[in-house]
Amino acid sequence: MENAHVSDHGPSGPSAGEKFGAAFIVISGFVALLIAIVLFHSPESIFGMVLGGVLAIPIITSITVFFHRGLTHQAVKFNDWVQTIGVLVAFAAWQGKWKKWVATHRKHHHFSDRPGDPHSPHLEGNGFLGMCRGLVHAHFGWLFTEKKPDYEHYIPDLLKNKRLVALDKWFLPVAIFSLILPGIIEFVFIPTFKGFQMGVLWGGFVRMFFVHHLTWSVNSICHFWGTRPFRSNDESVNNFIFGIFGFGEGWHRNHHAFRTSARIGLRWWEIDIGWYVIYVLKLLGLATEVKVPSRQWMEKMRTSNQ
Repeated sequence: MENAHVSDHGPSGPSAGEKFGAAFIVISGFVALLIAIVLFHSPESIFGMVLGGVLAIPIITSITVFFHRGLTHQAVKFNDWVQTIGVLVAFAAWQGKWKKWVATHRKHHHFSDRPGDPHSPHLEGNGFLGMCRGLVHAHFGWLFTEKKPDYEHYIPDLLKNKRLVALDKWFLPVAIFSLILPGIIEFVFIPTFKGFQMGVLWGGFVRMFFVHHLTWSVNSICHFWGTRPFRSNDESVNNFIFGIFGFGEGWHRNHHAFRTSARIGLRWWEIDIGWYVIYVLKLLGLATEVKVPSRQWMEKMRTSNQ
């Protein structure tokens, strides 16, 4: 990515359809959470909440393992069928097609916290107001302003994979089904219309809300508050809370220092569920070419800011 450029081809900003999609995921999740809180007084609500939590686990795992460490950074290679399933499950996160996700993230790494970074929290001015504007932009504001990245420039290697390219046409059907499926599952156990409703509300929309804000917090909070145990030419940080609840993604300074590492939680106490999944897949022969930094490299990159 050494020749990456700030100006991409295409329109100056997202299309009307892309802005509508961004508004849908930002607003619908928040409204669903408010409704779910008001209606939280029944067994159907409790079942739906638990169901949403359970369904979030494979979805978050697929984003970090397949979209991020696998496709974006090529830190690990997966069996074709495992990769296909992982990408389809990641679509349930409502974070868009893999091509745009990966290209945007590669662009982020090249321009990290400099002009051209799609979602840096450090480019919206100085002072308290600049910080607030930056955090909002990095969290979700960029969805309404960032244009589609140049795929031919950022992901030419992946565009050669016809199987992967064909998967993107399944994004919307899978994403929509991911909102309805929890309702169907709850209806099986609680066969009432309210059961179906609470399944869709909690297991679908509220789950989508939490997965989004967890991911977006890596863009915003994990470039602001935390520790910097390794050298990196940006403002990325390790944040303990999002390291755990982000399945390893919140050890963000580690990741920016060693971006091609399949393991992001590099110290024994840095919980990294994404890495544990990759390690198991490796033991099963379903993941190969797993990259991790050497102890010597880590020592060379270490700082005194722990």
